[in-house]
Amino acid sequence: MLYMILVSMCIGYPIFESRIGGRAVALTDLLVLLYLPVLIYRTVFRATIPALKFWFGSAILLFTFLVAILVRVPQDGFLSVLGWCRPALLFVTIIILLTADYAQQLKVIEAAFYTILALMILACFGGLFCYFILDIPTALVMIRPYYLGFWPIQSAGLDGHPNGAAQIIFLSFWCLMWLQGRPSNQHKLTPLVWLSLLTTFSKSLLIYLSVLFYFTKPQKKGFWLVATFLIGTYLFLSHSYPVQDTKGLQQEHELYLIPDAPLFKVGSYTFYQTTYSANKIASWSAFRSKPVFGVGPRNYLPYVEQLQRDGLYPSVCRFLNPHCTYTSILARFGMVGFGGLIFFIVSTYYMIRSVHDPRLRTLFAGFYLVMALDAVTSDLEYHRLFWFVNAWLMVHLSAQPLLAHDHEQQAAQ
Repeated sequence: MLYMILVSMCIGYPIFESRIGGRAVALTDLLVLLYLPVLIYRTVFRATIPALKFWFGSAILLFTFLVAILVRVPQDGFLSVLGWCRPALLFVTIIILLTADYAQQLKVIEAAFYTILALMILACFGGLFCYFILDIPTALVMIRPYYLGFWPIQSAGLDGHPNGAAQIIFLSFWCLMWLQGRPSNQHKLTPLVWLSLLTTFSKSLLIYLSVLFYFTKPQKKGFWLVATFLIGTYLFLSHSYPVQDTKGLQQEHELYLIPDAPLFKVGSYTFYQTTYSANKIASWSAFRSKPVFGVGPRNYLPYVEQLQRDGLYPSVCRFLNPHCTYTSILARFGMVGFGGLIFFIVSTYYMIRSVHDPRLRTLFAGFYLVMALDAVTSDLEYHRLFWFVNAWLMVHLSAQPLLAHDHEQQAAQ
């Protein structure tokens, strides 16, 4: 069960469209709904639930989201509650699955991440093969001519989006590295992983390279400086992008840059505000309108569309979602939800420090650093892999005493 749910997380395409609110139902959602009743029955009689102290961070984050949603149900609709159930039910399902012989489940996690990598690598190269060699367009490749003048043909893998595909590939590889205790320069999959990442042409590759430098070259200040520079470059170019004055704004820039929002000039280049900046400004406006509980998850897009009609949001923008987890939570869940996020971050920091195994401590720390940086330009509050690792960290801390006891017995023998 755990293997199937984990592997399904790499598939971003919906299995079908629900008649309830037109919501897409992913394979992971379907598996959770099928497995959860059986798992709850088994849990009542056999499973060991993690200690209450390990629940606080994730549980309070989910609880504050739910409180904000319930307050807005009359305006936002009950479908927001169903949307909240997705990460909540996945979180509970993973906890139940991992608590049944946790040491054995670690091997299942490793096998699942190997399968995810194999499927994603095949999908990336298979999609490009169909596009260039067979001249067959597929959903495995995304054509984005507006992608800031970069190569417009990007692998989307099984996720359906280049950025999502890149994140799944890197995080799967990251988890395998530290589960097996092999640095990236010694891992046999490293060349294939980085080639597949390059086919996505995702700007997040700057983040992933930086995280590798931070954790695999901790004693070399030069690598830390390079990593910090790459992250700074990623954040800067995500929110302000240069265009040469002699060329001016081209048609491919229209969906990403705000033509009437030049920020500053450097030589012959003018830096323009990107949609990421505009989306954050819109999210801040939504938060200010309803600061305590936010406008609600389903009310956010109508709110931004109204801003657009009123001339308070750029008319050229088509990507209206916040594209930032931090401002998304502020706008949709208000200070209540953001308070839950702060509590989650602090508690997760101390939980990671409590992990005894240095390999797994690095695994969790690197994973959350990637998520924290990706969250600047992505909405990740309901992200499936994020909630899987939240459950994994919690169960691991609860199982640590038993794992230590087993290691002691093996050493004595």
